[in-house]
Amino acid sequence: MPQGQNNTGTFKSIAQAARKLYSLGFNVVPVDENKKPIGSWNASERLEWEELAKRLPKASGVAITGSYLEDDNYGVVVLDLDDADAASEVLSKVFGDLWQARLCGQDYSFCGLTGPRPKGRVKCDCKSPGEDCDCVVQDTGEHKKLSELPRGMYIVVRVPRRCLPSGTVRSEAIEIMVSNYEVVYGKHPSGAYYQPVRWEDGRWKPIGIEDVGQGEVITCDELKTIIALVKQSTVSK
Repeated sequence: MPQGQNNTGTFKSIAQAARKLYSLGFNVVPVDENKKPIGSWNASERLEWEELAKRLPKASGVAITGSYLEDDNYGVVVLDLDDADAASEVLSKVFGDLWQARLCGQDYSFCGLTGPRPKGRVKCDCKSPGEDCDCVVQDTGEHKKLSELPRGMYIVVRVPRRCLPSGTVRSEAIEIMVSNYEVVYGKHPSGAYYQPVRWEDGRWKPIGIEDVGQGEVITCDELKTIIALVKQSTVSK
């Protein structure tokens, strides 16, 4: 049963997260426990709040789309880091070794941790966001705390509309999402919770969804360089 239907507290937090992200200008997509959208959605236009609110009681999580933003000058690109270490190499080439501070260290940054790795092969027993719960690596039966496992990550950035790509570009390490959506809040299929974070004092600090902003602004040249590096890594494999 979706989280929202059996837990008033969960529904309230999902609704608050959706309202916050909607007020920031994002195109919000409610999703079920398998990350599937509840109802139809479109990356280039968003629902009226009243219609969106009707879908939230069935939701286990909240996603935002790429592309759309209530802003005349900027659109949204979501960097989905499947392999955080390999993605870090790419981001370091574009933004330098302090990429975490640039992209995720501002008051208006929007970054977060996703599911534990190995992807799709870990089950966690988390009861609430922020809990360092017990997880089992299914291949080995090994028990670990969530904090002991590597995790995927998302980074939301704003880019000038004139250079917004027409579609998503992906490699094994990083996906540059424009035409689809990224879940940013709620319960992950692994049993862990998506965790918004900020880079502070050389480490990832958990924050509430109410503390995220619209994301760092990157230039057209920076975006072009990331896309080239991602395409290059795909071709070289």
